[in-house]
Amino acid sequence: MELTAGPTPQWAERAKADAGLIFSGAEYMMSDLLAPFREEVDASTVTTLYLQPSALLVRKANPRGCSGLRDLLGRPREQSRLVVTQSAGGEEVRRFAAFLAAPVGAAIFRHFGWSG
Repeated sequence: MELTAGPTPQWAERAKADAGLIFSGAEYMMSDLLAPFREEVDASTVTTLYLQPSALLVRKANPRGCSGLRDLLGRPREQSRLVVTQSAGGEEVRRFAAFLAAPVGAAIFRHFGWSG
């Protein structure tokens, strides 16, 4: 078996011609691959092997003692700082935007005083 890895543009055209299997490290990444491979991949054959969980990260030693999302939301806005990481494709930002569209996400949106 020959394994090929790297940024999609480096292997996409060759994969369209002769790949037997395409593996992606996350479900959202596979979903993004379906569009450019729509002629080569039958979407009904995509199998999710596992889901990547999201995480909240805190500063070393957790100086503010944050115990989770509810705790963060219960604090005054001035004590809550949020950074959304972004991959090369920006998928994390798109996923976070979808999360903010959900009811719990809307509460977070209001908590941080964002408008839009």
